[in-house]
Amino acid sequence: MSDTFTTVAGIYTLTWEQEALAIRIDRLTEDSRHNVSGEILIRSGGRHVHQARMNLTSTRSRDDVVKQCDKRAADVDWTSFIEEAAVSVLEQFRAGEPMIDMATYVPSAGNKYKMYPLLLEGQANLLYGLGGSGKSYLATLIAAKVSKGYQDEYGDIHPPERVLYLDYETGADEIYSRLSSIQMGLGLEPTPEILYHSSSQSLIVEIEQIQRTVAEEDVRLVIVDSVAYACGGEAETSQPATNYSNALRSLHTTTLSIGHVSKDVRASTPYGSVFWFNGARSIWEVVRSQDTGTNMLNIGLIHRKVNNGSLAMPLGYQVSFENDCVYFNEQEISMVPEAEEKLPLRERIEHLLASEGELPVADIAQMLDRAEGTIRKTLHRSSQFKVSKNGAQSAHWALASQTDLSEPVSDGMEVAQFADV
Repeated sequence: MSDTFTTVAGIYTLTWEQEALAIRIDRLTEDSRHNVSGEILIRSGGRHVHQARMNLTSTRSRDDVVKQCDKRAADVDWTSFIEEAAVSVLEQFRAGEPMIDMATYVPSAGNKYKMYPLLLEGQANLLYGLGGSGKSYLATLIAAKVSKGYQDEYGDIHPPERVLYLDYETGADEIYSRLSSIQMGLGLEPTPEILYHSSSQSLIVEIEQIQRTVAEEDVRLVIVDSVAYACGGEAETSQPATNYSNALRSLHTTTLSIGHVSKDVRASTPYGSVFWFNGARSIWEVVRSQDTGTNMLNIGLIHRKVNNGSLAMPLGYQVSFENDCVYFNEQEISMVPEAEEKLPLRERIEHLLASEGELPVADIAQMLDRAEGTIRKTLHRSSQFKVSKNGAQSAHWALASQTDLSEPVSDGMEVAQFADV
């Protein structure tokens, strides 16, 4: 029996210490007749013996590998080693993921983050927006921080981790330049420390190579830029999206995909099949605002989906380009009007009252360009808002946290009755 048998990201490795023998089998596929084939690599005493494509379910195929190995090292019982490797890998491949007894399972405590609140640990994350909205710059910022290590806003230290950047759109020079400029803006040494792969084939075609890289390099974050080119099919149909999501899951690590949105500026979901939205565990929409002739870019991020827990508050960044450095500074989402317009009406009213103080319904409606009736309904349906002043003229509304009103408007009254409010 082998001394060790490991399975990591679709790579199966068996070792026999006394014989100084190692057999690796990966790139497994199964055809319609349930024949399972894989690429086998055999090393003995630290030296290469043989590499070939082998049908694990075929006696003839295994015998062919044995014959080739005998030509190089006749004193080894290759039949036993090859047979054990083929059977062990075949059983593990067909078993799939191990069964879990939920009676003894210990779940993790809430969501874990690779980078709060943008990146869920060990999950499929998605950033999407119009072309030129700053998605790739945000992805590169995340790559820089994760690969270099960083201290978060709570003072916790996050050590450096390996990042793999799969680039389907630009090139190595551009990504290197972005990383260097962002790292200098963060006050870090400018030399990038990520793995980079310029991809021309779909993720599905290259998944075995990517699995091997993730396993061998201990990659903790994979960034795919972008899914429109990586999916290997029409983004509007379900199958490419499903295949893409399954490929990401096979990596067993944190992933960040960059997606696009249709040219409809009101669109609030990723372009293509609904399965893009369903497949990701956390999704952020990216919206930009930039004045012509400036070296600054305002980016707004709106949290559109999270599978567990509550949606995070919207984020705003001012990105400035100065002296070969790129600086990211947090700012209020109100500084990105295009992003604020996409927020739910309740949040827009909340931001408005937080900045302007108490206001009558008419003023709120005018400032947000919405019908007064719609504003009234939203105000009365949320406990976040309270009437702060109800004089002879129209009532004024404020955030509940900004008023100590002791006699709120009755909840039992119909919204339509508040014509004077």
